[in-house]
Amino acid sequence: MKRFLIFSIVFLLIAIFLLPITLRGLKYNFFGIETILSITKSKKKKQVKVLVIGDSVANQLFNNRECNDTIYSLACSQGISFVGYYLLLKNFLENNLPNKVLVIFNPYNLNNNLDEIFTYQYFLKPFYKQEYYKEFTETTWQQIKKQPLYFLSQIPYIAYSNVKPQYTPELKEKYLSTINKDYMGKMIRLLESKNIAYKFISPPLSVNFKEYVDGFKREELDGSGMTKKQIEQYFNNIVFLPDSCFLDNVHFKNPILYKKYIPITFL
Repeated sequence: MKRFLIFSIVFLLIAIFLLPITLRGLKYNFFGIETILSITKSKKKKQVKVLVIGDSVANQLFNNRECNDTIYSLACSQGISFVGYYLLLKNFLENNLPNKVLVIFNPYNLNNNLDEIFTYQYFLKPFYKQEYYKEFTETTWQQIKKQPLYFLSQIPYIAYSNVKPQYTPELKEKYLSTINKDYMGKMIRLLESKNIAYKFISPPLSVNFKEYVDGFKREELDGSGMTKKQIEQYFNNIVFLPDSCFLDNVHFKNPILYKKYIPITFL
């Protein structure tokens, strides 16, 4: 009887930890699953003309569940910050050489310093893995270790569910975080080392962001790898739309209507 109880407990524990993995294969849905998809896609060999990387709005415009002959999207979430964008890009370039790379992000997201309520779910769970440790800067490690129970993020029951500890975001003081600045530079150096054309652009924004954009301290981007011309082009080409076009001040109600604002000459 004792042996049976021990076996039952062990079996139950194994089942609890493996269940999320099984469910994931059965279209189990959890916040951040789009990032898991982008990581998987980033490791495939694929001949494409344009690679798209970016936040959830970029994912609305170029859905990472779709692919055609010219555009391959790894866009997923701003929650992964430029650390995640860099890792997706590095993964992809290890097996592929696209003609161009388009990085789409809202300027408001540039202050993500892996210090948000989304960090545990959207960044730690998919990227806190040994294969990426060597790519983490000292600042990145510092921010990771500020997340409560960061070392438990890879337990299957946690990694493939919405379970996460509570976290109080840090006070934002900059328009551009140290981490995003560092990894933006890493992306640019990697792209230029392979002679790949690239462009950073903002998706159309709600008019509610105009005051923020007008007050953005662009000098914070000095040293990011972006040239002054690229910085000016990024901000000057932002299109502002009525708030009625958006679901939540950020995401579009009808994304297909706004692809026309992506620079067609580049694509």
